[in-house]
Amino acid sequence: MGDLLDALHRQCDGVVVVDNGSGSTSLKALRETCNEYGSHLLELGENIGIAAAQNRGITLARSHGASFVLLSDHDSMPAPNMVALLSEALREDPQIAAAGPLPYEEREGADELVYIDRGWAPKRATREELRQDRLDVAFLIASGCLIRMEALDGVGACARTSSSTTLTLNGEFVREEPGGASSSFRQHA
Repeated sequence: MGDLLDALHRQCDGVVVVDNGSGSTSLKALRETCNEYGSHLLELGENIGIAAAQNRGITLARSHGASFVLLSDHDSMPAPNMVALLSEALREDPQIAAAGPLPYEEREGADELVYIDRGWAPKRATREELRQDRLDVAFLIASGCLIRMEALDGVGACARTSSSTTLTLNGEFVREEPGGASSSFRQHA
């Protein structure tokens, strides 16, 4: 968790960690890690679901004056300049509500879960499309997404889900090569 908080603090003005019902031993370690990195820890006391937990964190970030919010899971690691690249995409087009990195997994058979709106139903992006620097997508995986707070104000809270959350705001993926100086990949364990 320390590596993740370090990476986030290097790219963000502030970090809110939402604990969604950890046990006492894990929570104690999380408190210590958050104190070490200067992160604000929001303890929920019970697992209320990922979307509800994200909503609580978004509300806290909003109360601290955030104009943007970056969502991250505990098992994701942002590239060193991911937030800068996502911010650039949002600044270039005020109609884009959210931008996310291309998910990257270092396991055999890993696949990019990127879907393009193709009329009646979203379909997977082609290899050629995935080579583009930016790509309009049908939805974004929540972890790694940078979202305009004003977009969340317009559409409301994230829907409650039992597992991972996807965002269906007008979004796009930002892509560069892994390990490159301007990589926008987010590694997922």
